[in-house]
Order: sequence, then structure tokens, then C-alpha cells
Amino acid sequence: MTSTRNKFLLALVALVLLATYAAAVKGDCTVENCATCLEEDATKCAECKPGYKRTDAGQCEAISCDVPNCAMCLEEDATQCKDCNAGYKVTDAGTCEAASDAAAAPHSGVAAVAALAAAVVAYAL
Repeated sequence: MTSTRNKFLLALVALVLLATYAAAVKGDCTVENCATCLEEDATKCAECKPGYKRTDAGQCEAISCDVPNCAMCLEEDATQCKDCNAGYKVTDAGTCEAASDAAAAPHSGVAAVAALAAAVVAYAL
């Protein structure tokens, strides 16, 4: 009888530990656009998702971006681009300029390799 009771208690402890671990992994972060909340307070963010910055109150607000053709500005400076939209590249000045044909060359190389592979497969058949 003691053996059955011990097994039951052990299973119960394991279940509680598993539930605690699952809750910790899932997290109960309630802050919108937050990647990680503070361990001690699920209503305050420790790290925001990309494109958002943490406020002094522990919330996440969108990073404004004033650079044309920019997908994401630097968190600390809305006049400096970090990532440009497709077809554009970041300049040394932190702006976005149209990508040159040289920048697109690797893509045309990939197309050439794909065409060569298709020709080899067609020849082998």
C-alpha cells in the first residue's frame, strides 16, 4: 500500500513540475508586441519585438521611421534606416537608395545555375 501511495505522490509531483515548466515556457506576458516580459511582472516588458521599442513604463510602442523606402529604422534614431524595402539598400548615410544591377547580380547567378541544372536533368532523361 505504501508503494502505491509513493508512486501516486511521485506522479503528482512530476505533474506539478511539468505544469510549472509549461507555464514558464509559455509565459504569461500581457504586454502587446512584447517578446519577453519581466520575470517578476508580466505587465511590464523587458524586450520588445522587432519594430517596437520599450517605454519607461515597460510597454512597447512602434518605432517611427521617417526614411523613405525604409522597412525599419534604428530604434534610437527615426532618421536612420536599418533595413530598406525590397529593391533598395541602406547607404552609409542611413538612407535607402535603389539597388543597382550589380547588387542584383547574385540573383541572376542563381537563375543561371537553376537553368543549367534543368538542362542537365532534361539531358539525362
